[in-house]
Amino acid sequence: MLSGFTFSPGSLPPHRSPGGLLIFLVLVDFEFLFFGLFYLLGHARLLTAAGSFGIIAAFVAWYATLTSLLATEVSSFQLPVIGNFSKRT
Repeated sequence: MLSGFTFSPGSLPPHRSPGGLLIFLVLVDFEFLFFGLFYLLGHARLLTAAGSFGIIAAFVAWYATLTSLLATEVSSFQLPVIGNFSKRT
């Protein structure tokens, strides 16, 4: 579990990706960290924290996917996006 935490910050999303992907990867990093610390230390609160970060990461991934599916060309409305770096200026 801790190896997943140590290697995943190096896999940051490319420059033209939405900010939701970056937030998702950071949340998954913390989830791996807390799971690894739980298996090392055995405190039940670390397992609860890891599960909480996993649930929040799943919601962020779902929301980021939904915002990319509701593009301007396809949908009549859009959801707010944090840090949409994919638009060319």
